Amino acid sequence: MVNRRQLILLGALGAAAPALAACGGGDADDDGTGEATLNFAFWGNDDRANKYKQAIDLFQQQNTGIKVQTSFAAWDVYWQQRSTEAASSSLPDVLQMDLAYLAKYARTRQLLKLDDHLGDGLTVTGIDQNILPAGKYEDGTFAIPTGTNVFTLNYNASLFAELGVPEPKAPMTWAQYQKLINDVSAKGTARPEKVYGSGDYTGVFWIFLHYIRQSGKDPFTGNKLNFTEADLATWWSSTAAQRPTQLLPAKVVTELKPVSPFAKSRTATEFSWDNQVAGYIGDSGGKGEFKQLTLPTDSGTSGLFYKAAMLLSVAQNSKHPKQSVKLVDFLINNAEVGKIFGTSKGVPVVQAQRDAIQATGTDANVLAYEESVKSSVGTSQGALPEGFGTIETDFLTISEEINYGKVSPADAAKRWFANAADALEQ
Repeated sequence: MVNRRQLILLGALGAAAPALAACGGGDADDDGTGEATLNFAFWGNDDRANKYKQAIDLFQQQNTGIKVQTSFAAWDVYWQQRSTEAASSSLPDVLQMDLAYLAKYARTRQLLKLDDHLGDGLTVTGIDQNILPAGKYEDGTFAIPTGTNVFTLNYNASLFAELGVPEPKAPMTWAQYQKLINDVSAKGTARPEKVYGSGDYTGVFWIFLHYIRQSGKDPFTGNKLNFTEADLATWWSSTAAQRPTQLLPAKVVTELKPVSPFAKSRTATEFSWDNQVAGYIGDSGGKGEFKQLTLPTDSGTSGLFYKAAMLLSVAQNSKHPKQSVKLVDFLINNAEVGKIFGTSKGVPVVQAQRDAIQATGTDANVLAYEESVKSSVGTSQGALPEGFGTIETDFLTISEEINYGKVSPADAAKRWFANAADALEQ
């Protein structure tokens, strides 16, 4: 978890931005063809690591003077590592970026401003102009989106069949979804290795934000929250009756990390971005039949939107910026990379990569899901406020305390709002 001390330190680094810019940026005379060893970091699991290995091997074959060393970690560990590196201006040359953290790293000029490279080493003409600005922060472009995704309710059809519970169908209300959870848990908890309908989904910030969007409100205006403490308390209270026996115990979630309980057939449903189904399949060892539905809603509005799934950035401290930009360009535009990853990092932003996808199995399901919800997808989420990563992590941490019975939903909401006011303060 990124703590407040690290945030303060990063804020102090912002004042040193000119100095960082002066010492970063590498050799201005380098045309990007010279020899270089790049460090590339990403979050994910073994499945993503294997796909990146294939893509990087291909890049190195075509750029024999450039060597790429990769490293990856689970989401929370990944951002802890980046925070530590940022404090000493030693980020990896190329790094996966997320909308939740872009403002934080761009403001402190830890990321290379890419505008001068657009059209000169970095081709972005194939990217939808509604998606490309996702990598912008204030005065420039600091990241390039690689794909888009949409939120979904995943369910394991094989597990439903084993338990003798009918498969869910959309649309559902939130009450109907909770009944589904109870029906699965009633059958599943009688098994030697207990199976539940779901974990406590109210602990996932993005689900709550979709719930807010379903009421017709944008969750944020700049750094201002457009929902109330009462909204959050109601949300966290909504699963109170299910927590004792119907929802997967929090300790099981902790024991299985970084693997999802859903991938290990400990839950029959789980919310996620649609591209994450590839990770479920990889972590499950090929067991299960994973399908996708739109979100439950009480308003008839899905709350769905297209999100820049992942972005790629170059570190300001990179000694080889042009070679780093070349790697980013390759990962975004090369058709073979699209074939390797399919939809596992989201639906590719470039048509050449989309065309290269062999639309069978998981990829076909993701593409079909996005087509099925196309008419109900609303206005895309704009730039996330600086501090989003902190309030998202705090949301999960506090919700875990609710699960362990350490705090009531009302007190938890009060505490989260107090912390959020601090984290979002400019």
